[in-house]
Amino acid sequence: MKVASLPRNAAEYQAWFDGVVDAVTAAATAPDPAFPWIMQVEVEGTTFDDLYQVTSMTESLDTKLRAGITKHLTGPDAEKSRELVTCLRMKRDELRRASPPRQVRGRQLLWLVRNFYRIQDDVHTSFELSALMDIEYAGDAKLAEFKSRWDFVVRHLRTRLKEADLESILIKKLRGSELLRPHLEYYDRCPRGHEDRSYRWLCQLMDTMIVDQRDKRNTQSLILQASGKEQPPPKTSGKVAKGSPDGENKTPKGGGKGKDGDKAGKGGGKGKGAGGKKKGDGKGSKKSTGSGSDSERSGGKATSEIPKDQMCCVSHLWGRCQKADCPYAHRDQPTKGIKEHWLYVKNLKRLGPPTGPKPAAQGAAGDAAA
Repeated sequence: MKVASLPRNAAEYQAWFDGVVDAVTAAATAPDPAFPWIMQVEVEGTTFDDLYQVTSMTESLDTKLRAGITKHLTGPDAEKSRELVTCLRMKRDELRRASPPRQVRGRQLLWLVRNFYRIQDDVHTSFELSALMDIEYAGDAKLAEFKSRWDFVVRHLRTRLKEADLESILIKKLRGSELLRPHLEYYDRCPRGHEDRSYRWLCQLMDTMIVDQRDKRNTQSLILQASGKEQPPPKTSGKVAKGSPDGENKTPKGGGKGKDGDKAGKGGGKGKGAGGKKKGDGKGSKKSTGSGSDSERSGGKATSEIPKDQMCCVSHLWGRCQKADCPYAHRDQPTKGIKEHWLYVKNLKRLGPPTGPKPAAQGAAGDAAA
């Protein structure tokens, strides 16, 4: 039985435990009975000693589980979770020195890992509610990601909230969605108690929209294939799409690696990263036009995530836009939406509050990338 390396922190525990459950059921000759057997570890009130008992049907499976876990108690993997490993070793050695000596069970080791990373019951309720409230709706382009994170937290709530409470929290997070706006207007028109004004209806709405988005992508992919055109490259969070609010394309085009001053950018050939002074060490066939790194995007939203009526030229707000045909509106004051854009956030930290457009007579030089 192959068990992944021990979790290094509480955030990794659930995914690790799910992997162990899959490994156990895959190794069992009878997967269906094996599932409740391994899930007994998660049942509230189960003690360490309760898990010592095995039957002739589960003894071999428990032995494989123990071997899969104990192999991570030595070597490089053990250094990554030193405190947890020490806890497991101490309990194992304690049983070996008992009279009569006993061998620790696989499920007991699993219980020890769970107990090591659990939080106290009086803290758990406030933690769960905070985790639910902290989930942010990052825009219609990430609807599927939002729904996945929301469902994950709700599934693992030990404090069972009423659907009315979940509905109240969820509807507030969806109010900023342009995609869902007409559907939410219908939701608002429904009287209280109507079946379409409910938590379940909101969840079904998101699921439907996610499937529609997926169908459109799949259809477009087949059209491109039939016409002999190349498929669009997968979207990555570290790249800035063409047409950022300062009017420049910052998407790297090269295939090699480039370094900028803060080691954040990756471009091709010998292009310089934004704000950097070092040349890239890659040997791509094309030159980089910018770094487009994760660090530039941190703390803000992408252009596609800002409502169109909220877009405006970021460089102009600091009097730096020099484009006569700038595709973005020149406004003297930032909109609410543009304040969440990654470039606005970056300029705010570097340059301070917007200074407004400079008089034409001053001829101030601006950098298009702000």
